Amino acid sequence: MGAGFNLTGYNSKGEYDGRSEFSSDGFDQQGFNRASFDCKGLDTHGFNYLGLFVGFTYHCEYLPLSQCQHRSQDGLSREMVSFSPGKHCADVACGDGCGCSFEGRTYRFGESFESGCEVCLCSYTGAVECSCRHLTQRKEVRDMTLAERETYQQAVKMLYSKRGVWEDFARIRAEYVPQANGQYTFLPWHRYFLKTLERELQRVSSCEVSIPYFEWTVDAGSLATSAIWQANVFGGNGEHKTDCVSHHPFQHKTGWSPCLRRKFNTSVALPDAINIQLILAEEDFHQFSLRIQAISGLFHLWVGGNMASLFSAYDPIFWSHYAFMDNLWMQWQELRLDGLSSYPVELRYVKMKPFDIAPDDIMLSQQQLCTMYVPVTLGTPCNLTTSHKLSGFNKERYNGFRPPGYQRNGDNRDCLNWRARNDHRGMYDKKGFNMQGYDRSGFDQMGWDQYGFGRDNYDRDYFDHDGYDISGYNRYGFNRLNITSFGVRPDGTFTASVHGEDVEKLFENGYNKYGYDMFGFDHNGFDVFGFRTDGYDKDGCNFYFQGPHYMRFYFFIQLQIKMLGPEILSRIKRICPSITPLPEDWLVQNWMALDAHESLSLIRLIEQNWAMQHPFDGDFIPNISSVKEDGIWLPVTPDLRFCFELHWFSGCPIGTAPLACPDLCKTAQCAGYPEAECRVHNCGSCFTEWYERETDSHVMCQGW
Repeated sequence: MGAGFNLTGYNSKGEYDGRSEFSSDGFDQQGFNRASFDCKGLDTHGFNYLGLFVGFTYHCEYLPLSQCQHRSQDGLSREMVSFSPGKHCADVACGDGCGCSFEGRTYRFGESFESGCEVCLCSYTGAVECSCRHLTQRKEVRDMTLAERETYQQAVKMLYSKRGVWEDFARIRAEYVPQANGQYTFLPWHRYFLKTLERELQRVSSCEVSIPYFEWTVDAGSLATSAIWQANVFGGNGEHKTDCVSHHPFQHKTGWSPCLRRKFNTSVALPDAINIQLILAEEDFHQFSLRIQAISGLFHLWVGGNMASLFSAYDPIFWSHYAFMDNLWMQWQELRLDGLSSYPVELRYVKMKPFDIAPDDIMLSQQQLCTMYVPVTLGTPCNLTTSHKLSGFNKERYNGFRPPGYQRNGDNRDCLNWRARNDHRGMYDKKGFNMQGYDRSGFDQMGWDQYGFGRDNYDRDYFDHDGYDISGYNRYGFNRLNITSFGVRPDGTFTASVHGEDVEKLFENGYNKYGYDMFGFDHNGFDVFGFRTDGYDKDGCNFYFQGPHYMRFYFFIQLQIKMLGPEILSRIKRICPSITPLPEDWLVQNWMALDAHESLSLIRLIEQNWAMQHPFDGDFIPNISSVKEDGIWLPVTPDLRFCFELHWFSGCPIGTAPLACPDLCKTAQCAGYPEAECRVHNCGSCFTEWYERETDSHVMCQGW
């Protein structure tokens, strides 16, 4: 303002400019301030302080759902913001208020305030800009330490105990579903919705709390056995008659009211990691957003219960699922230089209800929302400094029970003592589960103990609590008698039935065709899972030494598929069914099929494209033994869990199956390196490769 006066008419000395046409709030009778902007930050033509047109007219109509959805077909000139069933226009707020609206409060332009872990400012554009005091790191659920997971669970408990707060989040998602599921607002709306809840969790707990994301493509082929459904992680499926999840870590002794409901629909086929990579390759934002929205809907339908309703945000898994969806959007943005400008300009500055935040205010997750995502497995500590028990079983194979099956207090699994009298302590409910959701044998409703072992005593890597796999071999290839599958003892001697020359054929030059010696180590001293005998990997970390190994497989597989283009990815054969098409009633309920000739047709076209990019491998035979046909032991890889064959120990990259090649090394020679070791390359084609024996490094022969 002139002469150093601000918008309310005062300068730095406290002097007033004397303009009587403006009130003490700085506005004239027409509602404009000294800079000719109203209390919403707009001039008479609807432009804000940055010269951007953001002046929109809001109005309310009392219409049935079908007519309201029909109004949304007018293109970008009209957008449905919310739908409130059973309410009249007089019952709902419609339009913008003055200043900045932030988490239920209104702030004046230029006003600064603290919000939990951030310092915020109400800018003159009407947007709230916050600076980071603490960068929130969202980890994959399985990468959280026990302390981090319990802190998050406790924060949800505390927030739920605040009367009506958790339910309000579910209500907001249901009421504003037209914009939450809008073709262009789906991703930014949920990004800010996530941050809104995260701020509330941090208020009741600490700035260290963050919403973990659930990368369910890790379990695409076996989602029902995912670790997330354990009673001590997110709780499992609902009960048969009520769909209520009787035990989950987010409830107090009294439980949730209404109950948390889930009804798993395992007939829904979800996308795998390759499908996701193909979606990330989509260049157009609208096409990308629609694809993410479609796969998001499939996860809703797979979980069922609350997740299959408009009040899906009532289920804590909703938030971790959408954190995964938001993570995918952030990856999509990082993959292209125009990740920001690709968003439609005409919608970029339109405020999203009920937050009054525009997509432009949250485009950069780390810079604008103080939030970043940690890739799978990279969120764990490098080392375990304290030992942890692998399972709940003792050396007599009892989980809390003594032979012949009685607990220390004298009660057995049937709640009876040796005198056949009932246990009256009240530790277990009528169905035999304690407060944590575990029965007297230590297993939850889904059949897992708190350490990740199933009722069959095997974990998700198919190893038992003693470290032996389904064929009875440990990670080094020795059975319980300390003998390998080819008859060698740890001291290098052979069993009586084994001929030494047969073993030597398997281990020419000391290593088998997979690159491991007779004792299960490669040229650098690492076992099949990448660890030395002291439990450390090449990076000096031991966190994953005892598993879960499938998470590390997933991490390394991700590195490979991110290097592949859509053409190669589309040719990789799968061993799971192609992605399930979304039912039409779901599309209508979630405002995704407003125009049968356009929106619905576009979604069906996307689904047809997914089917063509999903070749099914009808010849795949699952591994039922870890001992190969040649007698060599290798661990069972998580092919069925990931939905495609890894060919991991063949050395071939994803998408290239190993071939049965002739012995090309029999007559081959390496000029210049006569001591070099010859190996037959059999990935997609057959040719010889040469390696230095000492270092196992690749060498080039003269004349090649």
